[in-house]
Amino acid sequence: TVEATLSSIVAIINDVESAPAWVYACTEARLLDQVSHTESITYGKIEFPFPMQNRDFITRTKLRQDQRTGEVTILMSNLPD
Repeated sequence: TVEATLSSIVAIINDVESAPAWVYACTEARLLDQVSHTESITYGKIEFPFPMQNRDFITRTKLRQDQRTGEVTILMSNLPD
């Protein structure tokens, strides 16, 4: 449970560079391309404990909001290259 407005939660999720402060094991995050105000491409790095290996990834993130209910959906997909 989070006591916050929907717009402030979306703003935190959109602030890619702040991800290491709140995403578990994330040590690096940066915006690669702001495709539109609802779509971005980002890079992230996760550091895992031994014996697992660290991982990095690139994702395309799309935000959608239902105009009737206000519900926000965040769709993330990995980009292989």
